[in-house]
Amino acid sequence: MAQVGIGLIKGTDLMFRIVPKSKLGNTEVNLIGFGLRHDIKQHIPGIKMLPFDLSVMAGFTSFKGVTDLSGSGFAGANQEAEYKFNAFLLQALVSKKLAFVTFFGGFGYNGVKTTADMKGTYTFFEGQAAEFTLSNPYSATFKNNSMRMDVGMRINILAFYLYGAYSLQEYSAVTAGLGFTFR
Repeated sequence: MAQVGIGLIKGTDLMFRIVPKSKLGNTEVNLIGFGLRHDIKQHIPGIKMLPFDLSVMAGFTSFKGVTDLSGSGFAGANQEAEYKFNAFLLQALVSKKLAFVTFFGGFGYNGVKTTADMKGTYTFFEGQAAEFTLSNPYSATFKNNSMRMDVGMRINILAFYLYGAYSLQEYSAVTAGLGFTFR
C-alpha cells in the first residue's frame, strides 16, 4: 500500500492511500482512501506550550475485491464473489515524541459498511435426480459503527519506521507495519 501525506497550511495534512488494481491468484483487489488531519492545539489558549501534540482527523477508505469462483467445483456460469468495504473514521489524536520513538493514542468513532455478493449460477448434484441450480445465491450487507480507542508507538530508524497499535472497538484489532518516509 502506498500512503502519501501532504502538509498544507497551519498544521493541516492531506493524506492519500492506494492499492492499485492488483491480481492475487483468482482475486482482483483495489483500495483507495483519503483523510485530513489538523493540529488543534494551536487554537486552544493555554495549552500551546504543553509538550505533546493534539490533532483531529477524518478519513475514508474504500476496498473492493472480486474473486473468480469458476474453479469452485460446481457446474455453472459467471461464478464470482464481489465484496466492498467502506470505512470512515473521526478521531482525536494525542502524541508525544521522545528522541526516535513516538507514543500515540486516540479516541473517536468509526463505521464500516460491507457488501458481499456471490454471483453466477451454481449447479448442485449435477447429473443426479436431486440436481438443482441456484442463481446469484448470496447477497448481504453489514454495517458496524462503534466508538474506538487507540494506543501505539512508532520507532524511527533513519528514513524507515516500525509501528504497532492496538484499537479497542467493537471488533478490536492489532496492527503493525514497516514503512519509510522522505521529505
